Amino acid sequence: MITRILTAMGIIAAVLPCLIFGGVLLEALILFIIIVGTYEYSNLLKVKLPTPMLLMIMLLEIVGLYIPHDLILPYVGLLFLLLMALPVFKEEYTPEFSFLIITFASFFVIVGNAFQEIYAENPLYIWLILFATYACDTFAYFTGRFFGKHKLNERVSPKKTIEGSIGGWAFGLLFALGFWKLMMPQDQFVIA
Repeated sequence: MITRILTAMGIIAAVLPCLIFGGVLLEALILFIIIVGTYEYSNLLKVKLPTPMLLMIMLLEIVGLYIPHDLILPYVGLLFLLLMALPVFKEEYTPEFSFLIITFASFFVIVGNAFQEIYAENPLYIWLILFATYACDTFAYFTGRFFGKHKLNERVSPKKTIEGSIGGWAFGLLFALGFWKLMMPQDQFVIA
C-alpha cells in the first residue's frame, strides 16, 4: 500500500506541472510517455528490435505529434506502409511482427495527437479523464480488497477480482459525473 501511495505521489508531482502550465512541459510529458511506452512495448516482441530501428520508430512517432490533425490518418497510413516493408529486409521480421510494431506506433501517434487536441479544447477534459481513472483504480483496489471473492483473470493479474472491477467502474463513473457537474461548463453539453 505504501508503494502504491508513493508511486501515485511521484506521478502526480511529475504530471501536475505539465498539466497546469501546458506548453513545452506538456509536450515533454507526451514525448516521455511515447519514448518509454514504445520501449516497453518493444520488449513484448519475440524478436528484439535493433536499437537503430527502435530509435527510428520513436522518431516517426514523435514526428507524428507535429503533423496537422487533419493529416494524422494519412500519416498513420504511411507508417503502415513503411513498417509492413520490414519483412522484405529481414527474414526474422514476420508480417505479424510488423503488425505489432504498426499497432503500437499508430497508437502512440493517434493518442498523442488526441491528447494535444483535447487539451487545446479545454484542459479540464484531461483532468476529468485523470480523476476518473484514479478514482476507478483506487476504488477497484479497496472494493476488491474488502469485498473481492471471484478472481477476474489470474493469468493477467492474480489479485484482481470481479467485485473490485465493478466497484472501480461504478466509482469511476460516479466521480466522473461529479467532476463534470461541478467543474465543467454545462452550456457545452446542451443538446439542441
